[in-house]
Amino acid sequence: MNICHTANVATKRLLIATICLLACLLWQPDLSAQTLEGPGSSSSTGYVSREEALALLEAGVHQANEQLPGLEPTSSLYENTLRRVIYYKAIMREMRNGMPISKAMETTLNEAASLGGLKEVAYTPKVVLRALYEEVRLQLSE
Repeated sequence: MNICHTANVATKRLLIATICLLACLLWQPDLSAQTLEGPGSSSSTGYVSREEALALLEAGVHQANEQLPGLEPTSSLYENTLRRVIYYKAIMREMRNGMPISKAMETTLNEAASLGGLKEVAYTPKVVLRALYEEVRLQLSE
């Protein structure tokens, strides 16, 4: 009976993660017209200062790292949380090297897709990458 309960909890977590992802996509209906290189409107988006962006990304990494130990390592929720950590850290690295925020978000997306080189880039669905990109873009926008 304990195995069934564990399976039900895992199923519920996966369902919640899927619903959240779909809600994100429905909330931004113009995502389908965007490419993985970043939306065309991102160049006109005003971003917070470099220091504030780095602080926000650092806080996101900290929050995601706190969630990882409680997640099942083989779950998609775990992979997406890990993907978020990798993406945030890659953006911070490029920004510290002088790259503008929008360019850093675009050029580091493949690192998130490959889970830092652990998987093939094609392994990650484009819709997941678009949602991650939009999440960061909204977070760092003024």
